[in-house]
Amino acid sequence: MLRIHALSINWKASAHFDDVIAITVKSIRIGSSSYTLQVDFYNHKTAVNIASAEITYVMVSVGEHKKMEIPKDMRKKLEEGSPGTRIDHAGVDST
Repeated sequence: MLRIHALSINWKASAHFDDVIAITVKSIRIGSSSYTLQVDFYNHKTAVNIASAEITYVMVSVGEHKKMEIPKDMRKKLEEGSPGTRIDHAGVDST
């Protein structure tokens, strides 16, 4: 089970109704029981950076909510990332 430990957002510009927002996510720190993701939000059309966020997650046990180690398979995925992977929920890319 994951629990958000910390979240900070730095707003840089405004998003407007009907803007398509592109998001990039990468791991910036992986500890023994927690990890931090860097999330950047961009206007898809103009490439203007709207906001950046850091989210720290902590692995906790389901029943007792005690810190636990990040499972090996999850750690491996966090370390590898998924470079070049794109998911187009808005249907804006024709590729």
